[in-house]
Amino acid sequence: MLELEGALTQLEEAQELLVEKERLASLGALMAGIAHEIKNPLNFVNNFAQLSAGLVKELREEMKEQPSGQGGSSLQRMDELLSWLEQNVG
Repeated sequence: MLELEGALTQLEEAQELLVEKERLASLGALMAGIAHEIKNPLNFVNNFAQLSAGLVKELREEMKEQPSGQGGSSLQRMDELLSWLEQNVG
């Protein structure tokens, strides 16, 4: 009789442990799904920022090739705006 009670106790403990492991596995799957849903938009934003930084660099190079004295204040304003853009994407 004591052996049966001991076996029943072990079975109940094993069942509780199994239920706990299933809960943790479900929680892990949920967290992985949430992380995936957050990561995708962040990757898009990061890629767009890198592309924008590259375009800023190209535009600065084009501005350097402009003859001096032509539209100086306009080029200064564009340079200022490009600096702001670089700060925003950096």
